[in-house]
Amino acid sequence: VNLWATWCAPCRRELPLLARAQQTRRDVRFAFVDPGEAADTVRTFLAAAAPRLEYVLLDTAGALPQAFGSQVFPTTLFFDAQGILRSIHVGALSPATLAAELRHVTPGAAKAPASSGVSR
Repeated sequence: VNLWATWCAPCRRELPLLARAQQTRRDVRFAFVDPGEAADTVRTFLAAAAPRLEYVLLDTAGALPQAFGSQVFPTTLFFDAQGILRSIHVGALSPATLAAELRHVTPGAAKAPASSGVSR
């Protein structure tokens, strides 16, 4: 679960990485939560920056960051298949960090880096 905002420069930098990972890592469900922005703002931004992004949610009350103590964007919450929070990463993810985090929540999954474009 990636907590992000359209106005957040680090969020914008990591979005292509996460969008590629969402397309290549079909064994992992990526969700993008924008807390506080209007639907039109998010829709317009994504139409230009990441038109194929799936599972984009709006948290107009900002409840999710508050529930997890997140005060910085981007923040990525890594849950395992049982829904247990395994890790919280604050700041933009690098390809190597994303791959390492995914290995922790998907035991036995393909070990190729999420951004490599390698098909399974």
